[in-house]
Amino acid sequence: MGYIISIIQNKSFKKLIFLIPWIISFSILVIRVYFVDWKIAYINFISEDGPVEYSTVIVYFAACIVSVNILKFFKNDKKFFVLFLIFSIGFFLIAMEEISWGQRIFGFSTPDWFPKNIQGETSLHNIDSLILFRHATVMSVSIFGTFAWIVIPKIQKKFRVFSQKTYQTLLRVVIPSRYLMGYFFPVSIVFFIFDIKYGLGRIAFESEPFELLLSIGILLFILNSYFKQKIFVESEG
Repeated sequence: MGYIISIIQNKSFKKLIFLIPWIISFSILVIRVYFVDWKIAYINFISEDGPVEYSTVIVYFAACIVSVNILKFFKNDKKFFVLFLIFSIGFFLIAMEEISWGQRIFGFSTPDWFPKNIQGETSLHNIDSLILFRHATVMSVSIFGTFAWIVIPKIQKKFRVFSQKTYQTLLRVVIPSRYLMGYFFPVSIVFFIFDIKYGLGRIAFESEPFELLLSIGILLFILNSYFKQKIFVESEG
């Protein structure tokens, strides 16, 4: 465990983690715009039930597991315990929604009572009336992940919204580190472009790689929170 902690605290490791999402985003742009011959292979790669979608599911399940493990650090801090409990449940629900609760895996039909969605499957996030909410959630998370490390300290400095103890915990486990912003910022840009091209809240299937990028950013953030809090608890003990 100490070896893992030393790695994630290493500056070179952080630089690598920072660069990866920008390289991925740039590569997607180049392939999509300039390598027209690769378009069919690219679409198959990112399509439903493809490697990208199932990778997203696996990443969210991993984030759920890590988030559940963070709960043990906050047994005596109700607000952060509830927050990470919500995170844990949320990550599990997102993973299950991505695979329509196993519908395509196990081949069961959509119940008659279930509201119609645009894919005709058992998933809430594709219900037409909820797509705008899904879009707003993704945009909010991506914007928070991009700018929280700048904005929240400024708000705290000016308005003293949180107690010092709560603020330090927020910095440690709730605000994504700035070297992770590359996993969030491209997502907000891509979804903004989809707003212009397809209309507000309409998310094209080509968002899948960026949804995976966002999930990886969330997993890295949760892992970072786990190790930071572990170090803090052990130093206090």
